[in-house]
Amino acid sequence: MISMLECKVPPLAYVFFFSIIAYLLSRFWPLYLVHQPIFKILGCTLCCVGIAVMVTSAVQFRIRRTTLSPISPIHASVFVSNGLFRITRNPMYLGMALMMMGGVFVLGALSGGIVVALFMWLITKFQIEPEERALAARFGESYLQYKKTVRRWL
Repeated sequence: MISMLECKVPPLAYVFFFSIIAYLLSRFWPLYLVHQPIFKILGCTLCCVGIAVMVTSAVQFRIRRTTLSPISPIHASVFVSNGLFRITRNPMYLGMALMMMGGVFVLGALSGGIVVALFMWLITKFQIEPEERALAARFGESYLQYKKTVRRWL
């Protein structure tokens, strides 16, 4: 069962909040500042890849006509296991993390990497794990078999 604290904050709100923190860290506690153009190119590339991963995954949900709402995963009509979902169980969250890491490289202050790691931990604890419990309850053995063959992140 999902507790009161789980699945209540939309994941994009986490992205927004942690991106602001990463920006503030880059300004006031950069740890290691990088100003080479290659890091900006890498950052922009990671942002674009992250967006592409999220959009592609969302399209897979729409094709299968299941809910995109991360707030109530129990309402999923099917679990998607094709496309990027063959590589990672959470391509949308992976895309968010890639976008944030891209932003860290664009800012050039690698202290933001700490924020990305914290985002990944929190999203795992308060979003992914409850989603997985709900999907296991909803789809049973077929979802449990999927979990055994596909990694959570990569």
